[in-house]
Amino acid sequence: MYLDIFLIAVLSFIIAIKLMPKKGVLIAYNLFTLLFLLLLFNKNYSFNFLGLPFSIYFNGLGYILAIMTNIVLVAITLTLDSFIQFKKDLFYLLYSIVSFSSLFTFIASNLFSVFIFWEITEIIIFLSIYIFGGIERRKAAIKFMLFSILSTTLLLFGLLGIYSQNTSFSIANINNKIIYLSIMCLVIAAMIKIGVVPFHYWVPDAYQEAPMPITILLASSISKFGIYLLSFIMPEVLGNIVILSWLIISISYVLIIAISEKSIKKLFSYISIGELGIIGIAAETGSKSIIMLLSLGHGLAIASIFLIIGYVILVFDTDNIDKMVATLKYIPNFSYLMIIASFILVGLPTSSTFFGDLMLFIYGFKEFSYIILTIMPLIAIIGGILFYVIEKAFMKKEELIYVFYNPMAFYIAIALLISINLVITFILTDFNLINI
Repeated sequence: MYLDIFLIAVLSFIIAIKLMPKKGVLIAYNLFTLLFLLLLFNKNYSFNFLGLPFSIYFNGLGYILAIMTNIVLVAITLTLDSFIQFKKDLFYLLYSIVSFSSLFTFIASNLFSVFIFWEITEIIIFLSIYIFGGIERRKAAIKFMLFSILSTTLLLFGLLGIYSQNTSFSIANINNKIIYLSIMCLVIAAMIKIGVVPFHYWVPDAYQEAPMPITILLASSISKFGIYLLSFIMPEVLGNIVILSWLIISISYVLIIAISEKSIKKLFSYISIGELGIIGIAAETGSKSIIMLLSLGHGLAIASIFLIIGYVILVFDTDNIDKMVATLKYIPNFSYLMIIASFILVGLPTSSTFFGDLMLFIYGFKEFSYIILTIMPLIAIIGGILFYVIEKAFMKKEELIYVFYNPMAFYIAIALLISINLVITFILTDFNLINI
C-alpha cells in the first residue's frame, strides 16, 4: 500500500512538471497534494529504497507543517506570473521540485528521510536564487549554500553518530558521549536553518535577493525545517537554560539590527528570525501544541506580509522603505491588509499566534519561571517595529505616478492565508490535533 501511495505522489509530481507552463495546472497540483495529505491523515508508511530506510507519517507536528506549506504554495502559485518574467519553464520546474521536497521533509518521520529531502530542498533553493535572484544574487546564493553545507554536514554527522550507537536513527541513551555530541550537532544544524545568531548572516541576503516566491517559501516554510528537526530531539534538550539564553540573546540582537534597516525585505527577514526564535523557545517547553500554533501563525502571517510587500515592490520598483511614499493613496487595500497581517504576526485574538503566545507564557512559566517573561518585551519590540514600517511605508498619501498591476490574485492569496490563520486553531482543536 505504501508503494502505491508513493507512486501516486511521484506521478502527480511528474504530471505537474510536464504541464508546468500552465499556472492552473500548478494550482491543481497543489490542491491535489493538499487533498492527498488530508486523506492520508494518521497513516504511517515505512519502506526501503535502494537499500535506504524511508519513513513518512501523516500526523503530528510535521503533518501540520506540511499542510501549512501546501496552503502557502497555493497562495504563491496564484501570483507567480507577476514575479517571474523570464525562463518561466525552468522556474516552474524548480518550483515543482521544491514543493515536492519541502512537503516530504515535513512528513518524513525518521532523521534519515528528513536529511534526504532537506538536502534536495537546499539545492533547489540555491539554484532558484542563483538564476532568478536580484543584482547580488550570486553572492546571496553562495552564502546560502555555504551555511546550508554547514547545517547538512552537522545533520549528517549527527545521524551517523546516532546510527553508530543504536543501529537505527532513533535517539536513545543520552548518557552516551557520542550520542550527546550527535545531538549537539543536530541542535546547531537546526539553529543554522532557523537563522539564530551567529548563524544568521545568510538570511537577510537570501531573503533580499531571492525571487519573491522563493522568499515567501523560505520565510514561511523552509525556515521551519530547523524547528521540525528540534522536535526530534526535544526530549533531550527540554528545559536547557543554555539554549533558552542563546535564543533570547539572538532575538534581541536581530531586532536591534532590524530597527535601522531600510530594505523592507531585509527588515522582515530579521523579524522572521525573531519570531522563529520564539518558536524555538516554545520547543524548550516540550509542548508540540505550542510549536504547532506558533509555527502556523508565523508561517501564514509572514507569507501574507511578503505577498503584500511583493506587490508594493512591483508598484514602486523599490524595497526601500523611505521611497514607498504613496501606498495609502494608490493601493489603500494593501495598506489595510498589511495592518491586519502585522497584528496577526504579533498575536491578534483568535489567530493561532495569539493562542500560541498565551500557552507559551503559561507552560514557559512552569518550566523556566520568571525568565520566560523576557519574551514579552521582545514581542512588544516586534510590534513597535511593525508599527514603524506601517507608518513609514503604508500610511502616506504623497503624489506618485502609479503603475497599475492587477491585484486580484494577490487579494485572493492574502485573504486565503489571513482567514485560515484566524480559524485554524479551532479546526485543529476539533480534530484533537492540539490541546489548549
